[in-house]
Amino acid sequence: MSKTQSKKAWKNLVSGGTAGAIEATIMYPTEFVKTQLQLEARAVKTGGQPRYSGVFDCARKTVAERGVLGLYRGLSTLVIGSIPKAAVRFAAFNQFKQLLADENGKLSSLRTMAAGMGAGMSEAVIAVTPMETVKTKLIHDQNSANPKYRGLAHGVRTIVAEEGIGGVYRGLAPTMFKQGLNQATRFTIYNFLKSNLLSYTQQKDLQLYQSLACGSFAGFVSVYVTMPLDVVKTRMQGLEASKYRGSVHCFSSIVKNEGVLALWKGTTPRLGRVCFSGGIIFAAYEQVMGVLNVVSPEHD
Repeated sequence: MSKTQSKKAWKNLVSGGTAGAIEATIMYPTEFVKTQLQLEARAVKTGGQPRYSGVFDCARKTVAERGVLGLYRGLSTLVIGSIPKAAVRFAAFNQFKQLLADENGKLSSLRTMAAGMGAGMSEAVIAVTPMETVKTKLIHDQNSANPKYRGLAHGVRTIVAEEGIGGVYRGLAPTMFKQGLNQATRFTIYNFLKSNLLSYTQQKDLQLYQSLACGSFAGFVSVYVTMPLDVVKTRMQGLEASKYRGSVHCFSSIVKNEGVLALWKGTTPRLGRVCFSGGIIFAAYEQVMGVLNVVSPEHD
């Protein structure tokens, strides 16, 4: 790797990691609500009564019972995981871009999609799966009569002690597929919009509001494409994951017992989160990268 390529890699890691931390902190309450709604989806089908009637009811009851900070239960897990996740995502995407670019350094939409797929699968293995498993178990545990996890560190130690390292890699296959498809969709749409917008306006870089708009639209599309995989992943990473023989069995069980629409359970909170988070993370990445390019120009 040349000095210039090495500098680009570090800039992508730093920009991506910083953007991930910013996005995770701002958007965590919607992630909390989404996960809560997915984990209680079985209550109606098993004869019980759902605890929450919807997104706002879930948020209201959580605040009433645990205070505003209750909506941030498990935040440390997400922030700690989001930094390497986003860093790997953007760094991997740019590495794949270099590998797939033509002789003029350009990428077709299909190759951009392939680069996004590679970036998504890379982040799934390195950061997303263990982070999401621990986060989901912590949130699920909070709803039990006698919570056994006293926090992030204790939760990780307990899970590994009881289930081995594989305990934090539950649902790896659907997570890889989901993240690959998710980032393929996001990067393809975002880069298409960015390229055309820069060409139309004759700007060198996107303005902050333009990055927010492009990233938000890319996130909107990705929600509907990947929601069924997200539901399966969450079930596979919950405390009752052992009832499923695998991802396919989990998928078929949900459709059989709860109906096809259950695969889009929690779409509303996720839609709100992903649209805003898509805008925030792309905008934050572009802003941080802009600062780094000023501080450390690539031609130095």
